[in-house]
This record gives sequence, structure tokens and C-alpha cells, in this order.
Amino acid sequence: MMHLCQQSGCTKPAGIYTRGYCKRHYRKRLLYGEYGYRDAESARAHVRQLRALGWTYEQIAEAAGISAWVAHHLDTRPKRHVKAETERALLAVPLVPRASHRPVSHIGTQRRVRALMRMGWTTEEVARRAGIKVRTLRTVISRGGMSYNIHLRVARVYDELSHTPGPSGGAAGKARHLGYAPPLAWDDDTIDDPNATPQGVERDSGRTPSAELYEEVKHLAGYGLSSHEIAKRLGWTVVHVNRIKATYATPTDWGARSA
Repeated sequence: MMHLCQQSGCTKPAGIYTRGYCKRHYRKRLLYGEYGYRDAESARAHVRQLRALGWTYEQIAEAAGISAWVAHHLDTRPKRHVKAETERALLAVPLVPRASHRPVSHIGTQRRVRALMRMGWTTEEVARRAGIKVRTLRTVISRGGMSYNIHLRVARVYDELSHTPGPSGGAAGKARHLGYAPPLAWDDDTIDDPNATPQGVERDSGRTPSAELYEEVKHLAGYGLSSHEIAKRLGWTVVHVNRIKATYATPTDWGARSA
């Protein structure tokens, strides 16, 4: 049985090894880069980053819709080229930790602990709330891999405290001096991505570009607007508004207006 080209409106027969298209439309897709081959380095680097975040080859393959041996060969063999559709599928897999028997990267946890420190939360308090020994937490965020369970516990504490000022001015001052990024500088979707960078952070500076947003939020709060009302006015989320308040506010800035 002859199959027609899957291009809408085309009545020519599909070719052999042309992904269901006639030769003309297949060549056009090759020209536009939809099919064909790519240098394997980008896909290989992404697989290795996923592996560092705890993913197994099988988990990568399932998420990307490819076979596990493709992911394995990219990581372990000097494969020079990869299909364009395989590259797209792999690069679409998000760089987030994944539960498995493998350790996960310490990068996201380190960023969360340092961001909370910038907010005035000590490592000791983060460890206590996470149910982890402080020595264990300090070790894993400085030396590398950790269990997914530890990563998840710290992430939950971060979600709880990231928009609330902590009690330790010493911790906040040290973090600011060291240039640690506050929660506001990180995107929740990419904080675990090794390639992500914080926005608007300068060492030894008490003010960042995001402080301009704080002044705007403070101005609106001065008219009695709540966080919900400010968020609606500025087109932000309430969490974002509260993080701005918590990052740059002094205890007397908000009072009863932080509802």
C-alpha cells in the first residue's frame, strides 16, 4: 500500500527513510534543520548534567522519548553526531534533580542554603528545620553529591522561608559580603541548573538592581496596599512581592502592612 506525503495538501508518495514525507518536503525540512544530524556535544553535555542531578539513563530516555542506549552511548562513547530530533528531545528535559539510586548534584542545595543565609537564616537553623545534622549539610553542599532525600528536605525549607526575613543579621551580613544571591535573584525553575546565574547580585554591595523593585513595592505599600493588591498592580505573583519585601526590608518598613 502506497503512503502519501504527510505534508498537508501534498499528494506525492512518501519516500523511503524520509520520515513520512516526499523527497521534496523532506529535503526542505533538512534545510530548515528539523531533521538531519547535529554535533553531539550539546546533547552529550545535557545528558551528563542530568546524570549529575541523579538521573539514570532509563529515566532520561523515558523523559525524552528515546531509547536508553542512545543516552548511554552519548555519555560513554565518542559519538560525534546525533539526530536533530534526538537533540531537541534531550535538551527539552529539564535540569532538575531526580530521585534514583544515584547521588544528585549539590549545586541547587548550596544555592538555596546561601540564599536563605542572605535572608538571615543560619545554616544551623536550615539544618534543624530540614531534620539534618548541620555537619552533614555543610559537608554535602561543599563537597558534591548528596541523596535526593536531603535535596528534597532543604528545598522544602527553602520554599517555606524564602520570603521571610530570618533573625540573624550576622548571617545576612556575611552572605552579602560574600556575594551570595538572595532568593529573589533565582528563578525557581532553574535554580538547580548548573548553567543558571543569579540576577542583579554584586559583592560588597547593599543594593542590587532588584532593590529598585523594592522601592516600588514599598511605595505602593505606603498607600496601604496588601501584598495581594501590589502583586495585582504590578503583574507579579504574591510570592515574588513577599520575597522583595523580605530581601530588602528592615523590620520597621512594613509593620502591619505586609498582609
